[in-house]
Amino acid sequence: MSSVQNGEILAERMNPESRLFFMDPEDEDLDFIFQWFVGWIAYGACTPGELFKVARKVDAKSAVSWKEEFEKEARKIEAIGEDCLKKGHRISAGQAFLRAFGYYRAAYCAIDPADADFFPVYFKTVECFKKYLDAMSKTINHEFVEIEYKGYKFPGIFLKAENSNKPKPTILFHNGGESHKEDTFFLGGKRPSSEGIMHCLWICLMMYNQGPMTLRSQQRTSPKPIC
Repeated sequence: MSSVQNGEILAERMNPESRLFFMDPEDEDLDFIFQWFVGWIAYGACTPGELFKVARKVDAKSAVSWKEEFEKEARKIEAIGEDCLKKGHRISAGQAFLRAFGYYRAAYCAIDPADADFFPVYFKTVECFKKYLDAMSKTINHEFVEIEYKGYKFPGIFLKAENSNKPKPTILFHNGGESHKEDTFFLGGKRPSSEGIMHCLWICLMMYNQGPMTLRSQQRTSPKPIC
């Protein structure tokens, strides 16, 4: 991308008229990230009330405040999901787990890789998304898979267009070095598979670039490598 294009993008992000909630003229990133999660409202990973409620509590000058407030909301919504699951309300549980994933994912954005919470919060996003899919298993046909490459096992999620072994066109999604495989659910995985149009396979292929989550997570003591 040319420097001119980079300058135009930066100018647009600094433009007050492009802001949605956080208006600090010296911080173009915070509102940009917030708008990213606003976009997840359409997929059920956040609700307007919960998202803006948390935003009002955040100290815009503090990354710790962002992390703590979103993590609090994530824990609360995750507990609602667990309670619904115990009562046999799997749809409501799944919806809550998806929102818990969204808020843990938001909290994760403010954590420095050197912080003690970096991996625990990351693994909570993975856990809640898995619980979402499992709770919704009657309506979202899925399978957790692993793809081996150069001695590493990269986890993926296979979304089936229908509950059968009938061949379908398949989309292969893989994400960039700063995103998670679950993020691709909102980029194009949900609709094609849910409408029975095609299969979707998400694979995390972050290899040898700076800060690859999969490779770093595999260096930790975890029963299974998780991306």
